[in-house]
Amino acid sequence: NKWYLFTFCNDFLKKKIIIYLDAKLIKEINYEKEIKPFSVWDYNGIKLGNGFNGLLDEVRIYSRCLTKKEIVSHFIGKEIEPPFIEEIKKKLSKQHIKREEAWALEFNGKNTYVSIPAPNLTEEFTLSAWIKPDIPFLDSSIIEQSTGNPPIGIRFGINDRRLFAAFSTDKNRRIPVSAGRSIISDNAVIKKGSWSYVALTYSIKNKKASLYFNGIRIKEIPVEKPIYYAGGKYMTISGCTPFPTMYGQFKGFIRNVKIYQKSLTDEEILNDYIKSASIIRNMKFLTEEEREEEKSNCLIEGKIIDEETGKPLEAQIYIKVNDKYYISKENCYWGRFGSRKESCFVGVGSFKLKIPSGKVEIKATRGFEYFPFKETFKLKNREEKKVVIKLKRLVDMPSLCWWSGAHHEHSWGHGKGVLYNKFASSLGWKYYSDAQKAMGFNYVSHPAPWDGGDFKSTWTDRFICWPTVENQVCNIYKGVGGGRDLVARMENLVKRGGHGLVQGYGEDNLQPGQVAIAMALDKIDAWRVNEKDWFKYLNLGFKSCIGQGSDYYFTYPLRKYIPQEYARMDKLNWENMIEAYKKHATFWTNGPLVIFKINGKDIGDNIILPGDKEETLKFSISGWHIYGLDKIELIKNGNVVKRFSYSDKPKKIKEEFKLKVNDTCWFLVKVYGEKGEFAGNYAITSPIYIQFGKNPMKAKKEDIEHFISYIEKYRKYLEKNPGGHNKEKENKDADKAEEIYKSLLEKPRTYLDDKPILR
Repeated sequence: NKWYLFTFCNDFLKKKIIIYLDAKLIKEINYEKEIKPFSVWDYNGIKLGNGFNGLLDEVRIYSRCLTKKEIVSHFIGKEIEPPFIEEIKKKLSKQHIKREEAWALEFNGKNTYVSIPAPNLTEEFTLSAWIKPDIPFLDSSIIEQSTGNPPIGIRFGINDRRLFAAFSTDKNRRIPVSAGRSIISDNAVIKKGSWSYVALTYSIKNKKASLYFNGIRIKEIPVEKPIYYAGGKYMTISGCTPFPTMYGQFKGFIRNVKIYQKSLTDEEILNDYIKSASIIRNMKFLTEEEREEEKSNCLIEGKIIDEETGKPLEAQIYIKVNDKYYISKENCYWGRFGSRKESCFVGVGSFKLKIPSGKVEIKATRGFEYFPFKETFKLKNREEKKVVIKLKRLVDMPSLCWWSGAHHEHSWGHGKGVLYNKFASSLGWKYYSDAQKAMGFNYVSHPAPWDGGDFKSTWTDRFICWPTVENQVCNIYKGVGGGRDLVARMENLVKRGGHGLVQGYGEDNLQPGQVAIAMALDKIDAWRVNEKDWFKYLNLGFKSCIGQGSDYYFTYPLRKYIPQEYARMDKLNWENMIEAYKKHATFWTNGPLVIFKINGKDIGDNIILPGDKEETLKFSISGWHIYGLDKIELIKNGNVVKRFSYSDKPKKIKEEFKLKVNDTCWFLVKVYGEKGEFAGNYAITSPIYIQFGKNPMKAKKEDIEHFISYIEKYRKYLEKNPGGHNKEKENKDADKAEEIYKSLLEKPRTYLDDKPILR
């Protein structure tokens, strides 16, 4: 029952923690390593009074270490104005601003929010705030009190420059704008960089909910029920309450947040606006990015070219000055200018960028066929510099008839990706294509319409990108389960002239059972494999190749690299890519590159031998890796039969050797390399199949039982009568598949009666 002034300081220059009680020093702690925030995805904000029992007042947060003199002055009530107050005053109008009025909370749109104890807002309440958004077209929460996923409760925020509120009145009503009970302004009233007064009132007594903008009621809807909450102890300023660093993040400034447990009248709202408008609307706070832009008086002009040909290239560009990263907003819709978090942008042949003076580091990367580029230099104040980024090619895989690609690469987001669609839309379709090229892709398919409506494509002799729906080809299925019959979908896809690649395979979902059924019925020829199961299928005589479906969102920040598949084709086009799948002419990689041949035959080919005597086969393996190769393994029927190790970590190798065979089998190659910043360390090919006379593959009982157990697990799922399934049809498919597996002990498969999967 006594008041104390508690002060906690981190002097990072002296590497010292200092603690004061009533302005008296009570503890000093020295440290060596840099202190970083405890970063858990749901706890990146500031929590006041979490677990505290008592009263708090005068909470202050400074982005610097106060001096003892300042702390004493604060304690005795005769405070010294900190230097940053004078900086703020210089940016304000001539109107006199009192020191205590010159403040605002800045939110970075990513992981900053404020969490406060949740008030009881059910039948009567008012929420109001002054906001100055930096990105008003994002779906952002200004004030939210909710729980669950999807959330239940209240959300008051911005959606595409319009003011909105969503609220739940029962447990089945969620609060995204598209659901729940929503009220949204008719016009786009919110502007970037402008202060606006916003308010929401809710009243069961008056049977209405109202939105206010700059003191004026702009929208009203009838309401009859109180707000429904599913528990929850907190309300957030910025961010969706259960997931404040994932959804609904606000970017810009917020101040004067007010929460009433009554519904204010039109007159009370207008008076509150008038009382504060003359002060707040003249405040000229700069965001972190704007402050960085003010300091950026140096200019870099960059060119990106192929070192050998001199032709311009697309590449991912990382520019760091001192300890911060700087991006070109013309070629990047994610990242903050002058952020300590690593960020990159897409350079398309050339770029111009203003940056501050200091030590500059430039990095560039373009997939797995080019060595990364790095250059460092110093820039003086107002200096201009021209930089030529020459990317050296390790190997030109398309010239060897191997082209890189991936599927299910989102050009347009759903789920969390929706938050970034407006960024993507502002840069246009060309950015998406350029970003794919900068990551080293030659072909890509994407599953969603661009800009929420149009299906777009790009077709050149070196790069193709197409929507899976429009062309009815290469549909990818991830986590196949509720409402998705894999066999039926594959059959329907083939009827439409398409091709299916299964991805997202794992033993913790329903897909293994569906894959076991579809594999037995010869409906699958390409998938993002689970190696253990893939090798078992191959050993039972079921042919299939490896592919890559990432489910990666290009509406998110670009990764330094993502896995790719390579497909063998003489010329890059859609028909040849489909044909490569039919021939199983693919390999998967997250860095190393490989070409594998037996007797001159390529990956995916069949080699038919007479079978009257033991045969000697000629093997050829070529490998490349931008960070160096560790080892290469030759796999026969799932076992390593040849290994090459490299202590000197060569960037490229070629191994030629001979092996004898006397049975029907399959071979594939695994390549291991050094993991680096812009590439991983593993590649695996699809098989080359060897048919020795009429000898079949020798089926193992334990492998058969393994896949039958998957089918039984799926049958139990169907017994629950899940929605979206034809239980009778799927059980018949399961019966057929189980019979096929059981027959393999007496009638094992050969590669002589090989059936084309896509007819």
